[in-house]
Amino acid sequence: MTSPAPTPLDDLGDALAHALRDATAAAAASVVPLVGSGDGMAVDGTAVDALRAALAVIAVDGRVVAGEGEKDEAPMLAPGERFGTGGPALDLAVDPVDGTRLAASGRDGAMAVLAVSGRNGFADLGPAHYLAKQVTWLPDAAGLPIERPAYAIAALVAALLALVALVPQVTDAVVDNTRYHHLQHAAAFFLGVMLGLVLGSSPDTARRLGQRLPGVALTLAIAAPVAMMLLMTPDIYASIEKNSAVHLAFHLGIVALGIVTGFAAAGLGRVAGTFVALLAIGMALMYAAGVTG
Repeated sequence: MTSPAPTPLDDLGDALAHALRDATAAAAASVVPLVGSGDGMAVDGTAVDALRAALAVIAVDGRVVAGEGEKDEAPMLAPGERFGTGGPALDLAVDPVDGTRLAASGRDGAMAVLAVSGRNGFADLGPAHYLAKQVTWLPDAAGLPIERPAYAIAALVAALLALVALVPQVTDAVVDNTRYHHLQHAAAFFLGVMLGLVLGSSPDTARRLGQRLPGVALTLAIAAPVAMMLLMTPDIYASIEKNSAVHLAFHLGIVALGIVTGFAAAGLGRVAGTFVALLAIGMALMYAAGVTG
């Protein structure tokens, strides 16, 4: 007997993808008060109830094909259970709490797991109860600072306009317009930040580097603009300006520091990352405008 042909799953679309992600997040958030309680059944039951309630209102024709609670008689979304208010035909493999004992004992490593495919898209597990899970990371539930191509284009256009508006030829800078010349540096930093935000907001980049980035993201987002401002202090900049090769390297370094700032800010999520990036740009502009030497 052959299995039914799988139904192709077209692009989920932002709304449905976010709804499924939010449902998974709801399962995880619901058990936070129970972490360390020692009651694994309560942990599983609470997550199952939260996930079931969140899935019930999503506009899909959903079916659970793997629920991973049967093996230890824990609360579960049962294989064959239906959910949703109608829409695309989806199949779901789900474990509301993978690592129940870890959560109940207060240890790290538990997670809510959800995988989705078109109807009949998953292999028939038969009596199996466990699959390897690939964990990916996104900065936070708020998403990435630049999620759409249009945002990336707007960010780069804004940076290039700032560059054109504030940057005459470097060779035209003289001692009398040092303050204006430092505004050139701030504009170059602005360009770098926008490039960094665009690069860091790539989901592919976030998945590959995100797990290592959160611990240092805020530090980098603060340290890079501070380094840029230190390089513009009169005593340091005077020695840089005397040598044309060093001066060129300085300009490239300013862009590089901006890229580091934007890339790190992207690791903080949409709201925090955008705020930190704008704050860094504002600090650079205000400092550059105030430097007189």
